[in-house]
Order: sequence, then structure tokens, then C-alpha cells
Amino acid sequence: MSQPDFDRSTALPEAFVRDPLANPGAIVAARQRSMAERLELAISWNKVASELRAGMIHATEHAASRR
Repeated sequence: MSQPDFDRSTALPEAFVRDPLANPGAIVAARQRSMAERLELAISWNKVASELRAGMIHATEHAASRR
């Protein structure tokens, strides 16, 4: 996968991040959200990640016990 041939920091300076795969529109939209909404989304994603980790641990333990 090749890198873009333009400078993203000058094309959309308000969307500049170091990740070349970041979606500039999503970055701008995220930065326009209120801090309360950002916090609510972060808590929600942390809960999803926690549930996913618990599910993966359970599946791994279940698979190991069946061997």
C-alpha cells in the first residue's frame, strides 16, 4: 500500500494526525464533538472492549478444556 503523495497537514490542517490511514472527515467530526460526548463514546467503547476480552478468554478456556 503506497503512501498518499500529498501533505495531509496542509490539505486539512484541522484533521492532521500521524496515522496515514486516518479518515480526515472522521477526525474533524470527532474534534467537533463536545467533551461530554467524547467521554460517553470512550466509556462505551471501553465497555465493548472489556466484553470482547471476557468473551475471548472464555472461548480460549473452553477450547483448552476440550482438548
